[in-house]
Amino acid sequence: MKKIVIFVLATVVCVAAVNYFSLGMPANSATNVDHRNAGIETWVYYEYFLNPNSVVVDLRNVESDKSTADVFRVLFQIAEEFEERKFNKVYLATKGVKKFYIEGNYFKELGSSFSYQNPVYLLRNFPENAYLLDGSKAYSTWTGGVIGVVGRQMEDLNDLSRTWFIGDF
Repeated sequence: MKKIVIFVLATVVCVAAVNYFSLGMPANSATNVDHRNAGIETWVYYEYFLNPNSVVVDLRNVESDKSTADVFRVLFQIAEEFEERKFNKVYLATKGVKKFYIEGNYFKELGSSFSYQNPVYLLRNFPENAYLLDGSKAYSTWTGGVIGVVGRQMEDLNDLSRTWFIGDF
């Protein structure tokens, strides 16, 4: 019995270490260099702590003085850190509860374009690339005049933010 307990504990420690050293530590290093990110705590780990094809970006704390743009900047910095890695899905979670996911290719695109792309462009186009957990698109792709499209995209961003994290902090 004692050997089984030791084996289980060793397995748990190994799984936690793999998640921390391959995802958590690099994500923290990427976001901690920007002082504006103080007050936003994320955990980044493999789905179920075991699936290397899917990653969870889990918001654990967002202080009240932080904006939606601050939270997304952290997400974009994490994407930039992992732009060379391939994932099928990246889940957006709050306090361990998955809310949405984006496809791995879009996560890679965010990471590779964050250094040069207008952040407002990245923000307003984000919702149309988000999926509900059942696999359906979370938001529509808007067409029409620029003012109308941008307005709808920003409404979608606000709704996504409320659902993902604002209601939980």
